[in-house]
Amino acid sequence: MGLDECRQESEQRLQSMLRARADLENLRKRTGREMPDTRKFAVANLLEALLPVMDSLEMGLSAVNGEADAEGLRRG
Repeated sequence: MGLDECRQESEQRLQSMLRARADLENLRKRTGREMPDTRKFAVANLLEALLPVMDSLEMGLSAVNGEADAEGLRRG
């Protein structure tokens, strides 16, 4: 392998490393931008899952003839 071939291979490896570094930086930036949306959707999904539970609790409380305490729920 001659000197010119070594220089050419070295340049190719340098360019490859620089592209990999740029890709990593772009991934970090994209992840940073997407994180707030991910959190927002996670909270929205949790609240959506809790709505039927809250509705059931409200119906149970109203069925106790105005007794909205835990003892009234236990007595039925």
